[in-house]
Amino acid sequence: MVDVLSVGSAQALEMTIDDVLALSKRKQAIIKARLLDNIKKQGDCWIWQKALSADYGITHIDHKQYKAHRVSYLLHKGAIGDLCVLHTCDVPACINPDHLYLGTRLDNSRDMMVRNRKSTKLTNDIVICIRREYADNRYVHGIQTKLAHKYGVARPTMQHILSGATWTHLLPGE
Repeated sequence: MVDVLSVGSAQALEMTIDDVLALSKRKQAIIKARLLDNIKKQGDCWIWQKALSADYGITHIDHKQYKAHRVSYLLHKGAIGDLCVLHTCDVPACINPDHLYLGTRLDNSRDMMVRNRKSTKLTNDIVICIRREYADNRYVHGIQTKLAHKYGVARPTMQHILSGATWTHLLPGE
């Protein structure tokens, strides 16, 4: 079952994460209660028990998808803006607001390197090999999923590599 909280369909189409703060206090309380109903406490962590994407909890507010830890931060601590919500516990599915803090994309990247998380698995040479392998097999059904599995990254990460959204310094002509 999809975790959906309806707040008005016309409003949802234009909603950003910080717009959740503009909802009535009653609706915010309902969303917060929904979050807390879908966790399992493990030590100090509040582990999200519903849908996951790349190990992060996913929730829906009026048919729009949000990362659960971002919604938790927002409702417990305040606006996020363009910043990242990082974990002190290094558990992506944790939504405990005491384990969450704001940082820039650079802070997030540094944190990932310090903690030796999966994005550091890739090097320039590996990304070049991935793109060559994809170019040779682009019409093979499920090739992006196969490459993601082979190189130990999430499928969206593979999509970003292949579309040029990431590792842009390795694109031809760059």
